[in-house]
Amino acid sequence: MEITVQTGTSYSCLLVPLPAELMEVVKVGPTVNKVTNEGPECLAPAA
Repeated sequence: MEITVQTGTSYSCLLVPLPAELMEVVKVGPTVNKVTNEGPECLAPAA
């Protein structure tokens, strides 16, 4: 993927926090604690 950025263009307006009402807190298992783990099991809620 090639990304082109125009010189002098300001993108700081895109750097805003995600509104809290769009966030969801989900307890996850220990699988997410190891950087070598990948896959859907990292997104699965803890039992």
